[in-house]
Amino acid sequence: MSGYKKAFYADRHESSVYSAGVILQIVREVLPPIQSAVDFGCGVGTWLSILKASGVDDIQGVDGPWVQKALLEIPEKAFLVTN
Repeated sequence: MSGYKKAFYADRHESSVYSAGVILQIVREVLPPIQSAVDFGCGVGTWLSILKASGVDDIQGVDGPWVQKALLEIPEKAFLVTN
């Protein structure tokens, strides 16, 4: 499986980081403190990387084998490949 090309992620990176920052700030204001997070269909892990940067160390991303691990924004050990 060839996966998404690097340009696919590059074109979306800036808007994904912005969206994640805005939405997660709103969510964190109404929820108890977040201790851990799982993102099914995480892509390269942008949303999880925003949580990790804000102090949530227990993260898990799940996506398919088409995600290029070299493009991950989260530690590879926090990424699970599934079909």
